[in-house]
Formats: sequence, structure tokens, C-alpha cells
Amino acid sequence: MSSTNGDRAAISKRDGGKLAKKVRKHVRFDARMKVFRDHIKEYQAVRFQQQRRQLRWQNSREKFVARYAKYPRMCDESAGPPKEGWRFQAVVKRNPSDECHPEMIYMWVPKKLLRENEPQVHAILPILRQEDNGKPESLSLAEKYATLGAVHDCFSKGLDKINPWPSNTKLEGIAYHLLLREIPKLPRATLFSIEAFLDDVDEDIETRQLVACQDRQATDGNAGSTHDASKPRSDDTGLHSRDTHSQATQKSSRLPKLGPHDRQAWKLSLVEGMTQEKIATMLNKEHGTSYCQGGISRMIQRAKQHADASGLSDHIPKRGKPAINVDPSRLNLGARTDGRSSRER
Repeated sequence: MSSTNGDRAAISKRDGGKLAKKVRKHVRFDARMKVFRDHIKEYQAVRFQQQRRQLRWQNSREKFVARYAKYPRMCDESAGPPKEGWRFQAVVKRNPSDECHPEMIYMWVPKKLLRENEPQVHAILPILRQEDNGKPESLSLAEKYATLGAVHDCFSKGLDKINPWPSNTKLEGIAYHLLLREIPKLPRATLFSIEAFLDDVDEDIETRQLVACQDRQATDGNAGSTHDASKPRSDDTGLHSRDTHSQATQKSSRLPKLGPHDRQAWKLSLVEGMTQEKIATMLNKEHGTSYCQGGISRMIQRAKQHADASGLSDHIPKRGKPAINVDPSRLNLGARTDGRSSRER
């Protein structure tokens, strides 16, 4: 009973801060910060378009009611539908002399203005949206970016915000600011689902880097195949560009398929410096799997191949050499002048 109540409780600052740190690793570079902000702007733009379509539909319905509700034929159910697809439905008729007390009437309504055809606006909290069968609805990539960005901005302190609109006075960012206000009210159990969005973000960023790498190779190949900038040769212009692009495409198609925990195993090996046996034990305990040392080795190799192909490995510093113990009494002696080795001393 206590665990159920704990899952329904709101996200604590400690749990939110842990997830915000994981999101922070994805926005340390300016290019990745731009990707986050572009998707958040897309999330805002989609909500604006949904609200605009809904308002336009409501205005059309009100105009229809105001124009045709005065005809007795339109309010007579026994007369039948004026056209195919029309239905007899309850509508709100506004009174021009008393706007505060509208009137509820029944009349024939065309198919496109039926209540069930009203354009819907997605909920501010995408993670709580459900389908008709009660299952969680699949979210768009922009909604996942926006949710992760809101968690970062809510629970991180003293760091640059992802928010593209720092001032909440701008109406263009009102949806994201409402999301920032509602994120702390989410149940604690939703943290696991939100953290899973990081895998989709990793995949999207790696795909962008791979495409950018292919474009650079194609550009370099096109420049190398041009012998004369003012008069390119017709027999080989663009040939090297096509070859380079096809080679990059073939290289990406030869990449092995990533497993669900390959990136996590690679990060544990690279960042934490854990042995493959320890990584296997940790993943088995966390995910209920049965990985062994050999399987972890193959997982790390697959993740590293994807990182190399996308250019991500170029931004990762190499691991430093281990520290060497030195006798403090010998630090100021300097080099020996007799040239003898330690065995000859």
C-alpha cells in the first residue's frame, strides 16, 4: 500500500534532479542544445495549430447555429435530415442580448460540425495522454523532447535553461511555460517512462550526426572531383560525390542493429570505467536479463561502431593513463648522473 501511494506522489526534487542531470549530458554542446530548442518550438507550433483549428471549428458552428436556428424545419426532428450525414444534436444558441445565459436547443447539424468531429487539442502533459482503450498514447518526438526539456528546466539550478523563451510574457511560448508549471505535479511513477525518452533522443541525435557526416563526405567528394571551379569537367563532375555518398550509405547499412541496453553498457564502460563482469551484473539486476561477459563485450562493440559512424566518438576525450606512485623523498633529487640502472645501484 505504501509503494502505491509513493508512485502516486508527485515527483520529488531529488528524483527530478537525478533525471535533470541525465538530460544535462545531452545539452552540454551547443549543437545539441539547438536540437532540443528546435523540437520544443515544434511542440509549441503543433499545439498552436491545434488550438487554431479548434477555434475555427467552434466559430463555424456558432455561425451555423445563429443563422439556421430560426428556421422551424431545422429544429424539427420528424422532418428528417436536410442532407445525408446530418444529425439531430444539442447545440448552444447564444443570446445577443444576454451573453451570460446561452440557450440549449436541438437542431439538425451537418457532419463536419458534429460535436464528435471537433478538432482536439493535445493535453499539456503528453505523458498522461491516453487512447480510448485506456493505454498510453504514443508521443511524437517533439513531445518527448519538450517533456525532457521541461524536467531539466524545472529541477536544474544554476544552469542554462533549454527554454527557447526565457521570458514568459511571450505568448508564442505559452504552451511550454504551462508544461513547466505542470511537470512537478506528475506522479513519481511517470519518471521511468520519461527517462525512456532519452533512448529516443540518443537515436535521433546519432541519426542527425550520421546524416551530417554523410553530407560532409559528399561535399568533400564533390569539391575534390572538381578540377576547375569555373569550368567543371563533364565526364567526372559529381562522380566522387556520388561514390562517397554511396560508400557512407553502405557503411551505415552494414552497422549492426543496436540492442535495448547496448548504449547503457558502452556508457558504463566508458564513463564509469566498470569491468564487463560488473556491467553484466548491474544490467541483470536492473533489467532482469541474463547477460554474461561475452555478451557485454559484443554490446559495447556494437554501440562503439554506431558512435564511430555518427562521429560521436570524435567528441569523447580519451581515457587518461593511471597515476604512478612516487616516493615523495625522491621527487627533488633530480635525474641520476652516474647513468646506472636501479639494478646496478
